[in-house]
Amino acid sequence: MIPQISLIIPSIRPALYQGVYDSFLKTWHGSFEIIWVSPYDMPKLKTIPRGSCQFIKDFGCPSRALQLGFINARAQWLSFATDDCIFDSDTLNQAWRTLHRHEFDYKTVIVCKYTESDNWSKWMMTPFYYCAYFHADLRHSNIPFWFKIYMNGLISKQAMMDVGGFDTRFESMAYTYNDLSMRLQFNGCNFLIEKNRLDHCTWQPAENSDHSPVHHACLDHDRPLFQGVYWAKKFVPKVKIPIDNWKQCPAKWPRRYPNE
Repeated sequence: MIPQISLIIPSIRPALYQGVYDSFLKTWHGSFEIIWVSPYDMPKLKTIPRGSCQFIKDFGCPSRALQLGFINARAQWLSFATDDCIFDSDTLNQAWRTLHRHEFDYKTVIVCKYTESDNWSKWMMTPFYYCAYFHADLRHSNIPFWFKIYMNGLISKQAMMDVGGFDTRFESMAYTYNDLSMRLQFNGCNFLIEKNRLDHCTWQPAENSDHSPVHHACLDHDRPLFQGVYWAKKFVPKVKIPIDNWKQCPAKWPRRYPNE
């Protein structure tokens, strides 16, 4: 049976899987599959019959993990998460009801709020945070001021297929999502911001152990790349990219495995 939702989670922390899984059961009451993409072996989880788990072993960067999960997803509607999140009760159900009111139009993207420890959490509970114009590095005349950004929520697989999914030239999840959000909206998708929070994540300080590669990828590589693309003087939106662009990424992410 094809699930209603595929939840895709790039992961490096298997010890947190059960907590993520258990909280997801409270936010979503329909059928589902969870796709874990990780360099580590899948731990044994206590699961229930209405959902299944798929595991993809990969040592690449986070954006490559997102793309692999998206390509292998079986559901028509996709959601994405981090491995350190805990879902709030009933909020994905509410997002699904919003989709229902919009007749499950495949170009409707549901943007759900989230928080990270105490980092920006006040602003993250406002709709402004999910508007591109709120963020200085997304505030440019090439980007329409009404554009929004997706970090989690619901996206149709068809809408992502239309644009080729994630651009894995970006390495971290943050700018990968920013770029996807721009291309989806340039392609005519309508982003709707939900009132309630979907999940709460821990916030990793810049140089904290396993987060350090993500921090440097985001600031040293992805931000300049994003600005080079979207702040160009002769900017022409490139909506469609090859779906197999993930094959251009190193099989082992050098930032996490520098000596291999």
